[in-house]
Amino acid sequence: EEQTIQDLILALEGTNYTHYPITKSGVYLGAICIDDLFLEKERSGKIKEFEHLILPFCAKENTEIVDLIQLFSVRDTNVIPVVDANHKYIGNYEILEIVHLLNELTYFKEEADLLVVEKNLKDFSLSEVAQIVESNKGKVLGLIVSKIKAEKIQISIRLVSQDLNEIIQTFRRYDYFLVTEHEDDLLLESMKDRSNYLKKYLNF
Repeated sequence: EEQTIQDLILALEGTNYTHYPITKSGVYLGAICIDDLFLEKERSGKIKEFEHLILPFCAKENTEIVDLIQLFSVRDTNVIPVVDANHKYIGNYEILEIVHLLNELTYFKEEADLLVVEKNLKDFSLSEVAQIVESNKGKVLGLIVSKIKAEKIQISIRLVSQDLNEIIQTFRRYDYFLVTEHEDDLLLESMKDRSNYLKKYLNF
């Protein structure tokens, strides 16, 4: 707790964490938002002076994947501190680890469509991907990280949908690059010169 704001900023160099775990004698107190740290002008201030910025969220070692996904979404974070039965800090769950865990679930064997999309790594949000699919009456069966290169992340999404094109166009409106191509999607591409299409899909 004797660390300063500047100490934490230096410790975070080279990471893309949205939150940093705060402990006292090994006991987890909460996580502080990195954006809040950068807003503080007094970088020499002790962390204990900024208790109002500490958020008390965490996961247990046996937390279910579904609950972890919800926690990532609700807290708008890409890292979740993990504590033991005595609330001792033991590590973190990172968002990409959860994506890999999803790949191990049996529902990946079900028949489904496959979309591969790409976005800047720092802007990637698992909850946003799920929201895009579900808001268009689709269902995500699972997803995996296909590639991470040059600050870009490629996600392979297995999904069930009656209107795949609506999902594709929504991904585009949210600045995802579509890596896979589908026949209906290619047809829509050829229609982009029509004013009604432009008005509906590009005036977002």
